[in-house]
Amino acid sequence: KDLHLDDDLVSHIVTSLKNNERLTNLDIAIKNTSDSVWDQISQLLCDKTSIAATYASNHTLLKFGESENEPFEVETYLTMNEHPSKLSV
Repeated sequence: KDLHLDDDLVSHIVTSLKNNERLTNLDIAIKNTSDSVWDQISQLLCDKTSIAATYASNHTLLKFGESENEPFEVETYLTMNEHPSKLSV
């Protein structure tokens, strides 16, 4: 049975992953997610507000659920996280 996660719940998941250093794959189905939540996910993976924020971004996560409308930017950041050297991140 599909579990529908609304924007508020996905937003809480994003917040809880901010200091994640172990979880690499989050296997959830994301449907009808708003652009603002995708922006939060993008910022989680690569926070561009400062050099320190970029450095502190989540570079551990390789997969953030299943979605048909995952933005290219999020897909790119997740792919960059796969590099073992993290130099491209």
